[in-house]
Parts: sequence; structure tokens; C-alpha cells
Amino acid sequence: MISVSTFAVFMITKFNYKLNENLVNLWPVLDEVYHLSVNPPQNPPAIDRNKQKLKSKFPGKKLPNFDDQLRTKWGEWYIPAKTFLNGMEKFKAKLPSFYDVRAIGFGTALEQCTSEALALWKAENFPANTVVSLTGGLGIDDWAWAKRGAEVHSFEIQEQLNLWSCINFEKLDVDDKISRYHHSAEEALAAWDFCNEVVDIIYIDPDRRPATQSGNRIITAVDQYSPNIFELYNLHRPKAKTWLVKLSPMVDIHWFQAQLNVPMQAYALCTGKEVKEIFVAIPGAEEIEFEPHAGIFCMGMQREIAAKWQLESLGNDSFFLSPAALPKWLGRTLKIEAILKGSLREIGRKLKENQQDNITITARNCGMATLALVQKLGTKENSQLHGFIFKSGDSFCLYVGKVA
Repeated sequence: MISVSTFAVFMITKFNYKLNENLVNLWPVLDEVYHLSVNPPQNPPAIDRNKQKLKSKFPGKKLPNFDDQLRTKWGEWYIPAKTFLNGMEKFKAKLPSFYDVRAIGFGTALEQCTSEALALWKAENFPANTVVSLTGGLGIDDWAWAKRGAEVHSFEIQEQLNLWSCINFEKLDVDDKISRYHHSAEEALAAWDFCNEVVDIIYIDPDRRPATQSGNRIITAVDQYSPNIFELYNLHRPKAKTWLVKLSPMVDIHWFQAQLNVPMQAYALCTGKEVKEIFVAIPGAEEIEFEPHAGIFCMGMQREIAAKWQLESLGNDSFFLSPAALPKWLGRTLKIEAILKGSLREIGRKLKENQQDNITITARNCGMATLALVQKLGTKENSQLHGFIFKSGDSFCLYVGKVA
């Protein structure tokens, strides 16, 4: 363990997948795949023993084999069904409950999904009433939380995975607990306010091997994962009490923590001696930024106050993070709505894009007068929206919200 906006408006509807005529043909094929996984096919002994004799007897003719039979019988479903059959042992070992109900899942989706055992561990150790799964995939984590009674809102941009998962959820009897939507993580968080409630968990299992422009695949560079975890968290942090993120075992967790600059808990999840994933729990909406009263600064008691109230310094003893609002006599608390990082020009651009450029700025340790800083940001004062800004290394960090 390591201790460490404005919404666009559009209608999001739950996808009710119906089987078209083409897909109906898949069911007998899948039934046969499951049957063959239990009763593996054997070539007729006569063909094996007399292969050379048969070849000499029928020169130039292709001998019948089992694959040819399946190709003829399964038609367009031959390649996916054969892939499923070849990976059936792995499917059965990784997702036994899914195997038992004859669920669908193969290829990259099976390779990258969480195992059933680890998904159940997450749901057991991070119970929730409401979970927003931003990268639904094959839906293993969605299923585990739903199995424990959570209401799950799951987003996935691949139509095929939406289809498979909805079919599987019905087979597993959790379809009434899971809503699956065909939208990206960015669309989900930008446009849906989750019924104006802070959800218990936002969960992200990003593509840890996204193809780059060079054609290479990245495993350790988290900032190149899809979706971008840092951008989503910094912009939408208050929408959940806790953010949970699945990372590659090869990621430097200390580097990851330094990028977000918030306390977090990290777990190495293993099966046997093999580390399967790094699982990180990051605080969300419960965090509040705190600026000590001028009298506390005058007495030089910022650190004593922080220690007494269990506050986390943001690096300069001017601003602190608090798990709850503090008494007003101690100073000002800001209920965080967004966190923006970068140069003043970049932060100003993001404020304008988010329609948050009408904001009252409080600057500390920025190396310039507040008026000059505000001019660079291009902001105008607002009595309701506030921003606490400070310099962190070579860049700036702005916490946006309302004073509690």
C-alpha cells in the first residue's frame, strides 16, 4: 500500500440489443464450440494411419479434415468460432462463471479483461451503491460490482463488446443492475451529470497498449493510455467519491502518484506468483482545498494547523487539501470542481473552453503580482466561482470551485 464544468447536453439512452437474423446463426455455432471444448474432435484413425496410402491413391486431391468440415458448416463464423475454441481453456480458467453459462468472449477482449477472481476482489474491497465504469470492455468488473448489488453505468465505444456484454449480463442474471451505453469516457463525463449526484466510484481500465503514430505500443507511459487518466481526473474529479484505476504491472507507481499529486492507495494484484495488475484508489469529491487565515500565516503556524487537522500540503504551505470543510475561523475552504495544470496560457485556454473564465483568482507563490497573472489568464472576476493558483515546479496548478 502506498499512502500517497460545464456540461454539453445530449440524450444518452440505454442500448437494448436485439438479435438480427445474421447473429441468430451464431448460437448453434457457439453451442457446438462449447461442446467441442468438452469433447475435443479426433480425426478418423483410418486417415491418420493410412495418410500416405490415401495420398498415393488419390493424387492431387485434398484430403478431408476436421477444419474443412467446420469451415463448411460454420461459414462466416468459422474464424471467430475457431478462435474462441482455441482459447477456450484460458476462457474457462479466467472466467469460470462466464464459461458455465456459455457466455461470449474471445480475442483481444479476453486477453485484456480482468480475471473473474480479481474483479470479485475489487467489488468485495471497494463496495459501492453506484459505479460508473468508463471503459466497460467485456464487462467483467461491471458484473462483479452488480453481483454485489451496485447499480452500474458502463460505457464502451466498441459496438461488438456492447453486444457481447449485454448478452452475457442477461445469461448471468445481472442485466437489471447494469446499463451499458455506446459512448466514450470523455463523452460520458462531459455530458452526463449522473442525476446530479456524486457517484461512489468511477472506474477506469484503460487501453494499456494503445497504438501510437509510429505504430509502436506503449505499456508504461500512462499519459498515452486511452482514455487519458490524468485529463479525466483533473477535470472531473468531484463527480465520484473514489476513482479506481487499473494499470500495467510495469508502471512506476511513484511516478504515477507524482503526476496526480494526491494521496492514493496502490495494490499489486497477483494470481499465484504473477503480478497481473496494479490497482490504484484515488480520492475524489471528498477533497477540499484550504487556505489558512492571514493570522495563521502571521504566526507561522500553518504546519501546526495542518498536522492537527490532518491536512496535506500542496507543496508551499499556502494551500492544503482537506477531507472535509474546516471551521471558518481557520481560513477559507474551496469545494473543488476542477483541477487545471500547465502554463498560464494553457490554463487560461482550458478555463475558456470550460466556460469558467469568469472566476475570482487567489494566487500564492506564483512569482508575479495577482493582477499580472489574471491578465495572462484572461479571466474576469466572479462572486461565485473561485480559483486558488500556485506554482508547482515549472508549471502552475489551479483549483477551481466554490468557497464553502
